[in-house]
Amino acid sequence: MMLSRLKVMITVLLFVTITVTFSVAESDPAPAHDQVRKHKRHRRGWVLLGHETAAEEWSRFKRYFRKVYHSSSEEEHRFQVFASSLAEARVRNAQNVAAGGEHVFGVTRFSDETPEEFNRRYKGRKGHGRGVVSGAEVRRPLAYTSALMGREGQEGGSVEVSRPSQVDWVAAGATTSIGNQGQCGSCWAFSATSQIESAFILAGHAPWRLSVQQVTSCTSGGFGCGGGDTIQAYEQLLGMETKTGMPIPGVVAAAMAPYQQSMYEECLSPLCTERCRLRQIGNLSVAAEMEALTGYYVTLAGWSYATPPCDDACQAQDLELLKANVAEKGPASICVNAESWGLYVEGVLMTEACGSFAYDALDHCVNIVGYNDEAPEPYFVVRNSWSTLWGEDGHILLSSKNNTCGLANEATFVTIAPED
Repeated sequence: MMLSRLKVMITVLLFVTITVTFSVAESDPAPAHDQVRKHKRHRRGWVLLGHETAAEEWSRFKRYFRKVYHSSSEEEHRFQVFASSLAEARVRNAQNVAAGGEHVFGVTRFSDETPEEFNRRYKGRKGHGRGVVSGAEVRRPLAYTSALMGREGQEGGSVEVSRPSQVDWVAAGATTSIGNQGQCGSCWAFSATSQIESAFILAGHAPWRLSVQQVTSCTSGGFGCGGGDTIQAYEQLLGMETKTGMPIPGVVAAAMAPYQQSMYEECLSPLCTERCRLRQIGNLSVAAEMEALTGYYVTLAGWSYATPPCDDACQAQDLELLKANVAEKGPASICVNAESWGLYVEGVLMTEACGSFAYDALDHCVNIVGYNDEAPEPYFVVRNSWSTLWGEDGHILLSSKNNTCGLANEATFVTIAPED
């Protein structure tokens, strides 16, 4: 009885918070997320605005990020890489400005890493997608269904859906804190786990960190730190069987299987990924017995697409349906082309400056946690897994005018299984 009352109270609190957020957004010319943007985090970098010399920026970079190199030859090599990063940031900024945006790229903690190093260390989705899953449900929000029923008998034309012009699920308390995947290609596991955490909160539960390590280590068909895909993770949990053949009732609490992958040593394959059998990560039938000590484990009832998926050039994705679903259902897991993200600092990234939005370009999985249609340049708010010392407190803003970075190619939700 007490648990049921707690769920009702949490659900009411979330509803009131979201309602207040929408009301304030409609009357306040400065959106809530724009207020967050004005708060500068330490050690996340700075936007390039002028033509500062590479030597000047290099000295500042080393002080700002406390960089120390083991030899003069290594430092010289890293300086050359850094100079190339500055040139790339300026090219990307020019593209963003030409598309109607602002300077958003600059110096970050990744600026002394080559594109090859960056791509292999901090992502994990490239080449691991399954394409469009035949027969999978595409979720339709209640507002969309009502509008569709109102057009019964009519042919052609788009369906107009009533939805708020601004959504911020972070402010509403429907997300956990930003994670850090370290130098492991586990972005897909972070994205899937974050999606499950948000769905769990919005089902009426208190915020709770779930085990990214379990998803990374135990997903059958995945390669651990060598990469994977969010849909693989969902189907693993629904199938209730790990790659070791052991039973798995759901995602266990992070307290039972905390994240073990290194922040400073590369792990790019299953060989260096925490083993599924270790510490009974792969035998979570014991989770129910340990729940009083470690906290909840969460089971799934299914998953669905948040907008019709694609596996080609993806030039006609339904962004309106995606927004309506995010407004009604909550945060969504997405996979994107993050080739330019290592040099992103703040502001709205335009489609033209991000790169290809085709399905084959997707190389990183993250989460949409809101959108803002009232901003001068409308955007989606996207949560990343590179800590809060990157981007806007761990987030990036992607233009919502187009399928920027391929964000709508593989957007998904999970459905939490009801309690017995």
